[in-house]
Amino acid sequence: MAKSYLRQDTGTWYVLHGREKIRVGKSQRAAKHLASRIDLEVAEGRVGLYKGKDKEIESFFQEVIDHKKNVSRLKPKSIVRYQAIIKNFLQYLHLKYPTVTRLSQLDQTVFENFIKYRKTTVLNRNGSPVTQEQLKKRKDGNLRTGARDKTIRIEIQGLKSMLNFAVRSRDKSKRCLSENPLEYIESIQVRDEIPKRPLTEEEAEKFLSHLQAHDKELFEIFFTFIHTGLRDGELRHLEWSDVDLPKRMIVLREKAVLNEKTGEQESWTPKTKNGKREIPIHEQLYQILTNRKKRHKDKGGFVFPDEKGGILKRKLRRDLISVMGAIGIKDFTRVHDLRRTFISFMAMAGVPRETTMDMVGHVDEATYDLYRESTRKHRIESVNKLDFGVKVDGE
Repeated sequence: MAKSYLRQDTGTWYVLHGREKIRVGKSQRAAKHLASRIDLEVAEGRVGLYKGKDKEIESFFQEVIDHKKNVSRLKPKSIVRYQAIIKNFLQYLHLKYPTVTRLSQLDQTVFENFIKYRKTTVLNRNGSPVTQEQLKKRKDGNLRTGARDKTIRIEIQGLKSMLNFAVRSRDKSKRCLSENPLEYIESIQVRDEIPKRPLTEEEAEKFLSHLQAHDKELFEIFFTFIHTGLRDGELRHLEWSDVDLPKRMIVLREKAVLNEKTGEQESWTPKTKNGKREIPIHEQLYQILTNRKKRHKDKGGFVFPDEKGGILKRKLRRDLISVMGAIGIKDFTRVHDLRRTFISFMAMAGVPRETTMDMVGHVDEATYDLYRESTRKHRIESVNKLDFGVKVDGE
């Protein structure tokens, strides 16, 4: 039985449970509450609340995915991310802990070793597993050791979120763990994150000029990113019904889209608080979109369709890295940084913060500040515009 007690010399309350001594602080009420909670959890375990409800790990994860699809209504991209996390974790269990097949067998040590495994396993540059043939050669320049810190942190957060279903499910019959084994795992520090930055004006000009000369389709896609601040998924889902050329406005709103794998209609919503966003169309972008509509009039409703008229499936990040490498800009590798470029240029042009936030879909100043970046050269030029007619002679 758990017991609360006060240490008189320090005025600190503690809870004793077995050999464990838990420091609570100055609150007697908190100490008594914790002791009662511990007793309740022990009692629940003894009366069989969790006994007999243990589940196979793989079937449990499938239940969670089904819940996120059908109840939480997560976007397909988020579901794919969760499935990738599960795949990596199950692959690790099969390799390192083949006898661990049930939720009750998972403990903190299993996850601590999973983190070590992800940090030391040989991967392709894009994070995918390597083949046995690649491992034998080990001379492949595309191989690297270990997933990035941020990737591992996302995986641990995802696993913790999923395991909470086994602890905190509203349906008591589905609770099969008394505690999440990831509850007290140490937070992963991200030390290898690639710096986030926008393109400078010179880099943007070099980038677009190269595309215009070598790949018209990519030029129009990336030109749109830079001049609208659209996210990757928003550009892929952009339809002509979202583009009002006479009013020169792109209007993003919730709509029904066809899932090409299942053949069913799904709801798609732009990532913005009120579910709707309006973006003015740049003069040159207006010309591009006008010409595209004429060229692609027989290709369906998407502004940037694939070859069959469906949603664009082209790997744009791979294209971006390839083009940037060709023009000597090797530290710019993320499509999302083109959105950051748009926000940066709006800030440098003196566009009010609220106006930019309305266009890009941000709803608070803290989020805006995360993206608002300007180049050192621009800041120097801005300061040098101050001129009060005073001449200063050098010594």
